[in-house]
Amino acid sequence: MTIAWLVFMLIVGRALATGAAFADQAASAARRPRRFLWLAGLIATAAWPLLALGILHLAQEEAFARGWDVGVPGHAPMIVLTVPTWVGPSWLDRSFFFLWGLTSTVLLARLAVLAYRLGNWQRSLPLVEVDGVPVRLARDVGPAVVGVRAMDVVLPTWALALEPSCRRLVLSHEQQHLQARDPSLIWIAAIVTALVPWNLFVWWQASRLRLAVELDCDARVLHRDPRPLVYARLLLQIAERSSSTTSSTVLAPALVERATRLEYRLAAIRARHDTIRPSRGVAYTLAATGAVVLACAIRAPTLPYLFARFDAHRTQDIRWAPFFTRYRRRMPTPAR
Repeated sequence: MTIAWLVFMLIVGRALATGAAFADQAASAARRPRRFLWLAGLIATAAWPLLALGILHLAQEEAFARGWDVGVPGHAPMIVLTVPTWVGPSWLDRSFFFLWGLTSTVLLARLAVLAYRLGNWQRSLPLVEVDGVPVRLARDVGPAVVGVRAMDVVLPTWALALEPSCRRLVLSHEQQHLQARDPSLIWIAAIVTALVPWNLFVWWQASRLRLAVELDCDARVLHRDPRPLVYARLLLQIAERSSSTTSSTVLAPALVERATRLEYRLAAIRARHDTIRPSRGVAYTLAATGAVVLACAIRAPTLPYLFARFDAHRTQDIRWAPFFTRYRRRMPTPAR
């Protein structure tokens, strides 16, 4: 039933997103990179339906090959979600999968068009050297790193009028993005959200991934050039000079940020010299582990209508139990 799968995925997505948030706090307390944690949570949340389907399929194949029935042990730490059958009629399954495929196709096509236009726009910008760094000069876009394969630093023309020390910080920030290939992470997040557009927690984690990319880059820049006050004033100055980013840099890490994200970045800069408490990191790590265990403990529902119909000829005497299952041999039917 599609409704049951949607409820299952949203609850599991909420648990995994909470675990990623706790892991982010643990990494922050330990002064470790955060972006890969959000990327892992994003991919795990999006891939969970395929993983659950894979487990169901393997259980079916094993039971069908050996003639076993599938049972659920009573002591298993399992949370069962039930949805009334009348809530999800069969036509809803077909409609949902049709809309899912249509939406994903439109979003992926939009990303392909955006990548093509971004490449053309990137090549049209003049390539110059600023303070020994090759950059693309744009009129009102940036500072940012753009590109899919060949990535370039894009610098607005007004940045040339900055003080040399501030301009070096801007170039250092963008070079850190370039060396870490952070735009690739943003593109991966965009593709994953296009593949599962109905999962709100995937979109939320993609947004947090963008923020984590900037926070990690800020930390690397300040590690090489420890001038937090100058850097914070530079962020505010760039935010005043630049309005919102244009569509050409919507997938690019950039110094220009919305007000909420700018507050997060300034707070992270201010907290760099705070005392690290090991107990805080341990608590957040345990909380993140607990959230992942909770996600694994939720029992997946039966197959959606379309998949169950596809395998109907093989599942007549097989009862599904995706997680924490055990097999017991079917008792032979007594002869009459």
